[in-house]
Amino acid sequence: MRWSDSGQPLEDWLAKNKNKLKGARILYVIKSNSHLGVFKPGIAGYASSGSGAYGRLKSYVNTYGRADPMNPCSGARLYYLESSGAGPNVPRRNSRIYKREQLLHKTLKKLGLSAGRGKERTIASRAQIERAMRTPSFRNAEDVVPPVRRSKRLAKDKKKK
Repeated sequence: MRWSDSGQPLEDWLAKNKNKLKGARILYVIKSNSHLGVFKPGIAGYASSGSGAYGRLKSYVNTYGRADPMNPCSGARLYYLESSGAGPNVPRRNSRIYKREQLLHKTLKKLGLSAGRGKERTIASRAQIERAMRTPSFRNAEDVVPPVRRSKRLAKDKKKK
């Protein structure tokens, strides 16, 4: 899913796309219906989180509830989601998803668009966030697989054989 103008109810999107999140690292932008004007970009799907990308997004449904016409403040909407496979040889800090999240937060902070509740929440409009994601540095961020390190001892052992 790329940008959605009005967002999709998060619980509906999760119900339809649960299997697509298995083994994926994701960058997402959500907005709680109770926090008008505050978007939250984030990442999920790393081994340290335990439950993966689906579990992280599901936690927002648990926190904000399900969208309900009787209570317009409940629920959350998903505006953007980008996925990449969780390469086993790509450490978290070297992943494209992590780098893009860091660049996005840095850009929004530089523009003075932090919501004052930690770096992950922003008062930027959807268009401002989308514009920040179109910068060359954001688009060019890619996974970096570090070289395999070989100890000198192992190299010597190979030469003897």
